[in-house]
Amino acid sequence: MIRLPARLAVRLLVLAVALAPLMPAAAQSDPPKGFEAIFNGQDLTGWHGLNPHLVVKLPEEKREANRKQQRAEFADHWRVENGELVNDGHGPYATTDQEYGNIELMLEYKTVARADSGIYLRGTPQVQIWDSNQSFDSKRPTRRPELGSGGLFNNSPSAYGRDPLEKADKAFGQWNSVKIRQVGDRTWVWLNGIAVVEAAIMENYWDRSQPLPAMGPLMLQTHGGEIRWRNIFVRQIDDHESESLLAGLADKTPQWTALFNGKDLEGWTPKIRHHAVGENYGDTFRVEDGLLKVRYDSAAYPQFDERFGHLFFNQPFSHYRLRVVYRFVGEQNAGGPGWALRNSGLMLHGESPQTMDIDQDFPASIEVQLLGGNGTDDRTTANLCTPGTNVVKDGTLFTPHCTSSSSQTYAGEQWVTVEVEVNGSDVIRHKVNGQPVLQYTQPQLDKRDPHAAMLAEKQGGILLDKGTISLQSESHPCDFQSVEIMVLDP
Repeated sequence: MIRLPARLAVRLLVLAVALAPLMPAAAQSDPPKGFEAIFNGQDLTGWHGLNPHLVVKLPEEKREANRKQQRAEFADHWRVENGELVNDGHGPYATTDQEYGNIELMLEYKTVARADSGIYLRGTPQVQIWDSNQSFDSKRPTRRPELGSGGLFNNSPSAYGRDPLEKADKAFGQWNSVKIRQVGDRTWVWLNGIAVVEAAIMENYWDRSQPLPAMGPLMLQTHGGEIRWRNIFVRQIDDHESESLLAGLADKTPQWTALFNGKDLEGWTPKIRHHAVGENYGDTFRVEDGLLKVRYDSAAYPQFDERFGHLFFNQPFSHYRLRVVYRFVGEQNAGGPGWALRNSGLMLHGESPQTMDIDQDFPASIEVQLLGGNGTDDRTTANLCTPGTNVVKDGTLFTPHCTSSSSQTYAGEQWVTVEVEVNGSDVIRHKVNGQPVLQYTQPQLDKRDPHAAMLAEKQGGILLDKGTISLQSESHPCDFQSVEIMVLDP
């Protein structure tokens, strides 16, 4: 080790302190090829303050004064620190002086708990940024921060792209990377390298009867929590590339469609054990307050007596995403099996209710088992059960009746969102609140089961590449707030 004389060491320390203010801020990365930096990492050049929501609320004669006031307040809430553009959670949005049309935008952000932010494209909201650790709030059912960031939050609630396809947020304290492609009114979003929006139409929030503006500024929203941005790069997309990206999209964009209309059981057929197809014994399945409810009134169910029921949608499906929002409520019906406490399910690739025997308890199907916490044990949800079926898991035929997902336990009467991606006889994926929890392939009938063997002979093989969707009644009351499907191309 080399030791400096004490007097020299002191002089070097004093010199370092004196020079510190002259050192440049931490350098940001160089833009990728074809991109330009629109934040220089040193000051607020090229940006000004504007919250358009405040402006549009004012009469026309007061708007320009408000714009000037917001520009003047911009530097009170935004600063540059170590090459990062930092907002204190308040004030106007950081808005580019330049307007943009068809672009690719790359940036990184880091935020804090309970924060709510977003990226406005062409001055229009927005690619949403959430604290995705929040739980579903039944009083604000379309908000859904638990599904993750990156969705087009200001689209209509049922529109494709409003909620992200995957939950890809990183933990607090880590930088999230975002890539956005905007061409015409089509939007693509990648969060941390994962596609969360794919060619969705971004609605014109300011006037939904009109298309998205052709040009407009980029805006970084501030909404109640500190957020940091860095490495903000833009590439402008020319007309030739734009036409190529848009070619054929009009016929290819999938949409979420409600299977449950919120009013009645139109399109659904009940089959309850010991009862004929179509007989909704005891009004087990009903619609009240806009919810599809499963109930066991004492007059019809003094004891459950293993009257397992299923509510079948009348159309079979093959390749799709199914999304439900559900909760368990109240107490289990007397005489219900112990394992059926806070237990229901989504039966996929199922047989028709017309092929079920009158005393058959469950349709041959792939069950996405829905469980609620019992107050004592860990009870994952979106598990797999296989009445009359098997699957292939990790490359091996999997024959146990049930297997657990990797989800957390959901106790009480909280709403939970489960999504299942079904790709015919190929891969099936389960998600809970946007988080992947289980995956398997090759759903198939189990020839060891006599009824399933009959179905296999009838269809000419054991692989299941399509079938019915049904909701269970297994003795514990539950509610379904929504049941939606997005049909996919094979």
